[in-house]
Amino acid sequence: MIHAPKIRESEELTCGPRAQSTMIEHNEAEQSLKNKYNLDGFQTKYEEAKFFIIKSYSEDDVHKCVKYDVWSSTPNGNKKLDDAFLEAQGKSGSKCPVFLFFSVNGSGQFVGVAEMMGPVVFEKNMDFWQLDKWSGFFPVKWHIIKDIPNSQLRHIILENNDNRPVTYTRDTQEVGLHQGLEMLDIFKSYPSKTSLLDDLSFYEKREKLLKARRIGKLAFQPENNTNSGKGSMSTNGSLDPVSSIIHITRNLSLKTDMPKDKSL
Repeated sequence: MIHAPKIRESEELTCGPRAQSTMIEHNEAEQSLKNKYNLDGFQTKYEEAKFFIIKSYSEDDVHKCVKYDVWSSTPNGNKKLDDAFLEAQGKSGSKCPVFLFFSVNGSGQFVGVAEMMGPVVFEKNMDFWQLDKWSGFFPVKWHIIKDIPNSQLRHIILENNDNRPVTYTRDTQEVGLHQGLEMLDIFKSYPSKTSLLDDLSFYEKREKLLKARRIGKLAFQPENNTNSGKGSMSTNGSLDPVSSIIHITRNLSLKTDMPKDKSL
């Protein structure tokens, strides 16, 4: 039996073990989850839509984005996406969705397409990210989850990024309507054999190990316990991550027309 090299749960990964595997088996739960995405009915034609590239430091965080239906960028990135979402919501006539194309730095591929479903919540944080540096969050809905090599997209040039390929961008780089619609078509039609969903069990184990490690650190820092209850996701077990996020994001996605406090 060949054992994979030991990887620390806090180490940033560009791709899970599927990158080296030739045979991938799925249990019933994983197969049921895969059936939620990459649907034939996914719409790729829009008169109006906004598109952004999302560059993650690690695939662990993309796994959590799929699991919890939330994402967080840098402060500037969050503001940029929030402004775009509110502008799209304010348009009259046909729907103007905001699509996010996800890629992990250094991976040489994209991993899927999600849609921004609500404004950014600047005053709350999620503590499950791989690095404890991201503030705020916003709800998303995943449509396409599959591995798409950069070679399939390198011909798409962005005039608003010095005429560079769409594969050579920074986080929250905006993509024009024509290029974005072409990317949607490619993401939908590309016959990928692998996806992040193949590594769900692997990332679930890493998430549990990382959480246990952080709880262990908190045990030796009792003064940090006074920070619980500020509205952020707690790593000490005081809040249930899944139920808390589902409650918050459901309200966001259903009430996106509510006025937003810009004082924060």
